[in-house]
Amino acid sequence: GLAHSGGLNGATYTDHTCTMGNPHYSDDGFQCFNPAKNFQLDWYDDAKITEDPRIQGYSNTLTLVGIGEYDIRGGSPVTVRLETGGG
Repeated sequence: GLAHSGGLNGATYTDHTCTMGNPHYSDDGFQCFNPAKNFQLDWYDDAKITEDPRIQGYSNTLTLVGIGEYDIRGGSPVTVRLETGGG
């Protein structure tokens, strides 16, 4: 399952951009998962990549496509996980 989302301070429920982190609902009541949750859910498994910018000489330029354009993205990824060496 998914854990609750924390913000930059690392505390639970402080990512207000995600339905798993105490979101601030708008008038329409719709809420999305944050990019990390989208990566975990594998909903866009054919459009996700992992990059490691720590590799010496790394200079990739990526073009990301929004979820709304998933069906017309070509080969562009929707979600990207950046390896940072952290937990």
